[in-house]
Amino acid sequence: MSSGIWVLAEHREGALSEATLEVLGEAKRLASLSREEVAAVLLGSQVEALTGPLAHYGADTVYL
Repeated sequence: MSSGIWVLAEHREGALSEATLEVLGEAKRLASLSREEVAAVLLGSQVEALTGPLAHYGADTVYL
């Protein structure tokens, strides 16, 4: 397992929560200061479509 900043992505009815997007933005800011990467963990069934928005909002890696 790598170090870095990890974010657990919350979603409901096919949409990421606003809190997840805010946390990702802050994680990306902190990661740039410490030269780390941001990883998002996305749990659920048929959630692959949410990987794009997670990357857009700052996740370098998304784990399904």
